[in-house]
Amino acid sequence: MPEVKFTEEELKQIGEFRQKYVDIQMGFGQLEITKMRLHQQLSGAEDTVNSLRESFQTVQTTEREFIQQINDKYGDGVLDPATGVFTPSEEPQEAATDSEKK
Repeated sequence: MPEVKFTEEELKQIGEFRQKYVDIQMGFGQLEITKMRLHQQLSGAEDTVNSLRESFQTVQTTEREFIQQINDKYGDGVLDPATGVFTPSEEPQEAATDSEKK
């Protein structure tokens, strides 16, 4: 079979196809790198969420312990945090009646 020489236009089109494939491959590579970075950010965000959850639980536990200490010290009642005034709860009617009998 005799040798065939492509025209300049055909060679140009072949070169454009090759360049388009290279561009597509580079695009895939860039997207994969972007995905890796997003996964890293997501992992960091999840770590932060877990840390905040732990802090929330710690604060809740500490608050419950504090409230129990305050209740042990002052009894049941209501605290106005703005003024620092504690108003004790009234005793239930039965308890008042029992103490009056003594």
